[in-house]
Amino acid sequence: PYNLMSVRKVNEAGFDVVFQKSGAVIRGKNINIPCPVNGKLYYARFFLATNEFCGSAESQKNIWHLRLGHLNKPSLKTMKLPVSDEVCNTCRVGKATRLPFRPVEKPRSSRVGEYLHSDIGGPVKTPTNADQVYFQVVVDDFSHFCSVYLLKSKSEAENNLMEYIAGVYNNTGAYPSRIRMDNGGEFRSKQFQKFCRNRGIKTQYTIPYSPQMNGVSERVQRTLQNKTRCIFSETNLPRHLWGEVMRSAAYQLNRSPSSAIKDPESYEDAIQEDGWKQAIDQELEAMERFNTWTEAELPQGSKAIGTRWVFRTKTDGTKRARLVARGFQEEGTHDSYSPVARISTVRMLLSKAIHDDLPMYHLDVPTAFLNGDLDHEVFIKPPEGTSYTSILRLNKALYGLRVSPRCWNKRFHEFMINQGFERSQTDFCLYFKEDVWLILWVDDSLIVGKEASTIIQALELEFNAKNLGEPRTLLGLELNRRSDRLFEE
Repeated sequence: PYNLMSVRKVNEAGFDVVFQKSGAVIRGKNINIPCPVNGKLYYARFFLATNEFCGSAESQKNIWHLRLGHLNKPSLKTMKLPVSDEVCNTCRVGKATRLPFRPVEKPRSSRVGEYLHSDIGGPVKTPTNADQVYFQVVVDDFSHFCSVYLLKSKSEAENNLMEYIAGVYNNTGAYPSRIRMDNGGEFRSKQFQKFCRNRGIKTQYTIPYSPQMNGVSERVQRTLQNKTRCIFSETNLPRHLWGEVMRSAAYQLNRSPSSAIKDPESYEDAIQEDGWKQAIDQELEAMERFNTWTEAELPQGSKAIGTRWVFRTKTDGTKRARLVARGFQEEGTHDSYSPVARISTVRMLLSKAIHDDLPMYHLDVPTAFLNGDLDHEVFIKPPEGTSYTSILRLNKALYGLRVSPRCWNKRFHEFMINQGFERSQTDFCLYFKEDVWLILWVDDSLIVGKEASTIIQALELEFNAKNLGEPRTLLGLELNRRSDRLFEE
């Protein structure tokens, strides 16, 4: 292909163009370029001197992009360097990345054993005493319970899965609905395919070189390997015991908290389980017992706020449902200050109990805030799980309101003053009377003194407080009392 060349532009560049009958000549300093005639046009042939580096420079604007190792355009702009609008093909090839895998929406399973994940790791350089060099991980999606099998060869993996599936059926009365595993030949035998097909189990195979598609078992496998390496590093055990160490790691992992196991996030999810339904019923019974609300009409100019359920599983396995108000929707400003005990005061009281050999008692007030009376009108919409159809006016300080801690503290303070106790002027949560001391931390109380039975009985009668005896855990501290010493863990 040829390009048209302007004679005028050639002259402006400092060259002369001489036209003759046989052709034209472009003359300059030490330059003579013949332009022979071909038909009615003059042709000038140019030969560009190039090398490998210069040949890669597509434009002058792109030169700094190349010099700086294909630096991105925003950084070039920051450095006040010229930026080309051209697309760098080298960057498109060299910086290409794989598109991210979309996360799988929860919940993926609704019962134990419904969905299984399996993966194989190895070979390990040092075989076990039984000549096993591979390990297989099977993870239950619902509970994240993991099992580890040691293998001499990968062909043993499908037999382990069939044994695991039989165990799931014996324990739950149902077969898994799905199994996700790598697309390896060890899971492709006709025997295994027939086994799954006869039991209605759907097999899901990942595509090659895509461990992200089997992320659950891959992540558990990584955790087990990390634990195994740490145990070896700490104990200097012989390497051929790696299989037993990995099984030990799985045992520990199955008894550790898992972020994948979550409490219900909505009322609809909670009522699917009997344990949570019972917790909801207990909370609603407490609301009725405390006369928490009254049906009313919403006054003109007032706003009814919403409520929501909060679900938590305690460390002892108890399921707790709490109905809370959406206090952030409340309009207007009210005094919401409520004192909180200082941790130094708690430690001081514990030290006094040990030094003077005094008994200690830990009291817990269930639904403490509901003992507080509201000093202004608050209206709520009918909560989920109740049969109310009209607006409710709160009589008690429902959890979630800004003023609830203050109302409860005010009610407790009035009770303690009526019992003849005095409040400390340095810590408003510390009360004392003769040889009895009491410190309040929201709904927990620590009582120290030999004559504490009277105030304990009064608290049990007034607030339905639970006497938990000598404290074993208090404010996140594990207490261990031994004669004249108290150990905190």
